[in-house]
Amino acid sequence: MPLRRNVDVPLVDITELKRAEEALRLHAARFESLVNNAPMGVYLIDADFCISHVNPIGLRSFGNIADLVGCDFAEVMHIVWPKAMADKIIAQCRHTLYTGEPCVVSEVAEPHADHAATQHHEWQINRIPMPDGRHGVVCYFRDISELVQGLESIRQSEIRFRAFVTASSDVVYRMSPDWTEIRQLHGRDFVVDTNAPSGNWMSKYIHPDDHPKVRAAIEVAIRTKGIFEMEHRVLTVGGSVGWTSSRAVPLLSAQGEIVEWFGTASDVTEARRTRQALLDSEERYRTLFNSMDEGYCVIEMIFDQRNEPLDWRFLEVNPAFASLTGLENAGGKRMRELVPNHDAHWFETYGKVVLTGKAVRFVDQSKVLDGRWFDLYAFKVGGPESTKVAVLFTNISERKRAEASAIAALAEAERANRAKSNFLSSMSHELRSPLNTVLGFAQLLNSGTPAPTSSQQESVDHILKSGWYLLELINEILDLALIESGHLSLTLESVSLAEVLSDCQAMVELQAQQSGIRLTFPRFDNTCAVRADRTRVKQVVINLLSNAIKYNRPGGTVQVSCAEQADNRMRISVEDSGTGLSAGQLDHLFQPFERLGQEAGVIEGTGIGLVVSKRLVESMGGQIGASSTYGVGSKFWVDLVADSALRRLPGETVEPATPAPPAVGGTTADLAAQPARRSTVLCVEHDPANLMLMQRILARRTDLRLLLASDASHGVDVARATQPDVVLMDINLPGISGLQAMKLLSEDAATAHIPVIAVSANAMPLDVQSGLQMGFFRYLTKPLKIEQMMEALDAALQSPRADLTQSPRSEMPKAETP
Repeated sequence: MPLRRNVDVPLVDITELKRAEEALRLHAARFESLVNNAPMGVYLIDADFCISHVNPIGLRSFGNIADLVGCDFAEVMHIVWPKAMADKIIAQCRHTLYTGEPCVVSEVAEPHADHAATQHHEWQINRIPMPDGRHGVVCYFRDISELVQGLESIRQSEIRFRAFVTASSDVVYRMSPDWTEIRQLHGRDFVVDTNAPSGNWMSKYIHPDDHPKVRAAIEVAIRTKGIFEMEHRVLTVGGSVGWTSSRAVPLLSAQGEIVEWFGTASDVTEARRTRQALLDSEERYRTLFNSMDEGYCVIEMIFDQRNEPLDWRFLEVNPAFASLTGLENAGGKRMRELVPNHDAHWFETYGKVVLTGKAVRFVDQSKVLDGRWFDLYAFKVGGPESTKVAVLFTNISERKRAEASAIAALAEAERANRAKSNFLSSMSHELRSPLNTVLGFAQLLNSGTPAPTSSQQESVDHILKSGWYLLELINEILDLALIESGHLSLTLESVSLAEVLSDCQAMVELQAQQSGIRLTFPRFDNTCAVRADRTRVKQVVINLLSNAIKYNRPGGTVQVSCAEQADNRMRISVEDSGTGLSAGQLDHLFQPFERLGQEAGVIEGTGIGLVVSKRLVESMGGQIGASSTYGVGSKFWVDLVADSALRRLPGETVEPATPAPPAVGGTTADLAAQPARRSTVLCVEHDPANLMLMQRILARRTDLRLLLASDASHGVDVARATQPDVVLMDINLPGISGLQAMKLLSEDAATAHIPVIAVSANAMPLDVQSGLQMGFFRYLTKPLKIEQMMEALDAALQSPRADLTQSPRSEMPKAETP
């Protein structure tokens, strides 16, 4: 066994080295672990631009890390990433490797086969020292797609928010926690200067009078960390005062402290005005509702299962309701609860208003509400499904009683009017009957043979003048009484002015000639007409002409003219050359019984003619007036409604011819030779004096044979037995009247053909009209004018006689009045 020899071997302490190696290994392990587990991709590139390390996130399309280590970084980038992106990253890495300047690159990668959406990456490139003493580059990259999408969402949200704020009619604001400063203000500029934040916002925007209440509300909101909400006045852009509704909520931190306030302010100026207008309208409605005298209620109809109106409930009543109906505290109650036996038709009426929607108005008497009368107007309120009805009503019981009283008074007035008419008719008859005898015998004396002596003639003239004047007075008084009582009968028709004025001229020519007055009338054709009553127009014109003649100066003139007026009226003017009237006299011109100082004069008059003329003209829709110059003359005019255009020849006038004196006692034919046959005249008259007058008048007609009867029954018998040619029939007869006798004659075939002339003192228009309607041939009123009666007799005798079997003739009869 060989012997070991002791050899000295030097010992080296490598403990620190081992520790360093272990530390280096641990550091390398920690680095590798850190890199491999990093939430981003990591590439470590050496100075030769080769990959020295890569973590799993950076692998992408490669299987393992070993496949990448040592590979050219540029080639790997072109394999893993799109070319544009790869070129950009490669260029930045080389720039950092050579210059040492770090950089951050954000890139958008096109959709990869493994990804459906576009990817966004962020690269951080830094130069680092390598173990071989040279420098390399470390590249960190991460997928920031979600971050980009989140930022884009935030950006889009901000865009939408700003669009909403811009389009909104509200102001959006942010306030500091203590409300001392507006941090942001957006929205419509209905308050002044909303362009920039302001620390003095309250004095700038809020109306001074509202500062205290706004501050108080803010303090409460800050103390309670609650919502600030109120309406207050603001200063608007135009300098006026508006109203805003402001609401702000606090934004709290995690510790519960107020970070800021976020709020909105709405312009409620118009809304407040509308609300105030509504309140004012409601106030006016309530005031009217409570103060109106008419009753008003709103009811709700109640129907049964068959949709029949069963009852109604009072929803609302005004104060006048109770006083008008007598129903107290009706609000909320049913009608049948208040009035169980109320009239059923009221329920049906209001039910129809609900079902049809048609308003109704009616007047009715409630048999259960003390018999009160009501004027009601009911209408539906609410939509189609509503069963509410509003009822406006008035208690018209007093009016109904007044109407009943008025009806009774009207009946009494009509009775009084009838009595008055009967009285007037009776007075007319009683005055005309004796006057007929006076004037009749005076006319006989005036035309008798031998002629009266001069003194007798003078006496007869006085009798005739006074008699006819008395008749005129009677006619005027009766006319005035008829007009005042409203019983005047008028027949409005087309009346030719040429005919009317021609007749009037003929009637006043003798009067004018006797007074030495020259008359001038216009000349125009028959196409000029007015709408009036023919007889009454003549009466008015003759009255004006008579006055113009009576009150004229000796040798004076009367000028009649016609002119068309602008308002479709014709004016008839009568102008005289008399003494004229003063202004005071004109004011009293149309007063009854006013003779303007002529009461004691020699000119006869009643002071009624102009009053009657005025009433007649106004009754025909016209006007009458006068103008006068004292000492020069007067002009009276009448305006009537024109019926055709005036066609007067300008400047042409007609002078009246000298009239022939009227014949009395018969016509020219009466003075001829005696006829071969004498006609028979039956006179039915009960008054002996009038009967004698008729005998004396007809005694002058040798062609007539007179038969007499003192009552109507006897007269009818005589007419049947003798078949007279004409019958003169009085109306007021003992037994049956002349009207009844006329009916008996006309209904009898044996006497129906005989013309019957009424000769009566019943001269009222109604009497004349009734007589003509009965079929009288003529209606002569007493006092008679002998010439007029003779003309009527001749007309009746000359009318063709009918066969005994024929009905009465249809010839239109007419009235004759003196």
